[in-house]
Amino acid sequence: MSTSGEHSALTISYLRQPLTDQQRSERLFRGELLVFRQLPALLELQQLLHSRISEQLGISQPPRLFNSTAINDQVNHQLTVLTALQEEIRRDSGLRNQFYRALSEAGVDTCNSFSDTLQLRVVGPETGQQGRDRGGIGHHRDTWGSNIQAQVNWWTPLYPVTDHNTIAFYPDYWNQPVPNTSADWRFAEFLAHRASTPANQPLNYPYAPQPLIAIDDQFQQPIVIAPGDLLCFASAHLHGSTVNTTDLTRFSLEMRSVTAADLNSPLVPDNLDNAGSDPMYAWFKRLSDQVSLKSVLDY
Repeated sequence: MSTSGEHSALTISYLRQPLTDQQRSERLFRGELLVFRQLPALLELQQLLHSRISEQLGISQPPRLFNSTAINDQVNHQLTVLTALQEEIRRDSGLRNQFYRALSEAGVDTCNSFSDTLQLRVVGPETGQQGRDRGGIGHHRDTWGSNIQAQVNWWTPLYPVTDHNTIAFYPDYWNQPVPNTSADWRFAEFLAHRASTPANQPLNYPYAPQPLIAIDDQFQQPIVIAPGDLLCFASAHLHGSTVNTTDLTRFSLEMRSVTAADLNSPLVPDNLDNAGSDPMYAWFKRLSDQVSLKSVLDY
């Protein structure tokens, strides 16, 4: 981070036309953020998920889900349903393929790109209900967990967001190392803790490696985009959920991807601070046929 009192600014481009894989990577790996505006496939997916979430939770306005801190039988039921719904979305090939269509509309070559699963993240108000699969994720680089510098992230809100319940970036750290716990964090241990934690209790193991220094939120740069917009950024960016000081629950979708040509690209951001050494290629499957990236690389 600059010691001169100056702070870095994000470059954010709002696009209504697709980019090729190469065009996209060249811009992302310089630290630029890309927002693909109002993708038809994503708008359709938003409506599908709104209907499913509303019906299963029994509420017409899902962002109002955790307006109260009180625990009662209805809230406990909704929490149980929500956890099951998140798992259902992770496994639903139809929803995943609909998100793939949105990626295609943004220019992604489905024959040369690999992704992990589609995730529904739910971040309630700061004073609302938390649990194993709910709550924001603190400051992190996604590359700390995957150990793949060529990885990129895709993110979209299902309902309108504000500066106070969205995703934020810390561009001062794009070229600045951040001491962190990546040397000790293990994905297998995260899965074990998650499997043993009841759905209505907070997870006692971090979702991702965490910084070992304080990150000043004063210089965070929140991103506010509309449902139907798709944010794309390099996983090497330090980012995290803003503290949700609103009375609305944030519902958002996220996915991570790797383009095969980027794995050996000189444009890929340098590894500044990640002590992890095992690339998690097994997380990623080719969009066109679900062949594992690991199997392709091992062939």
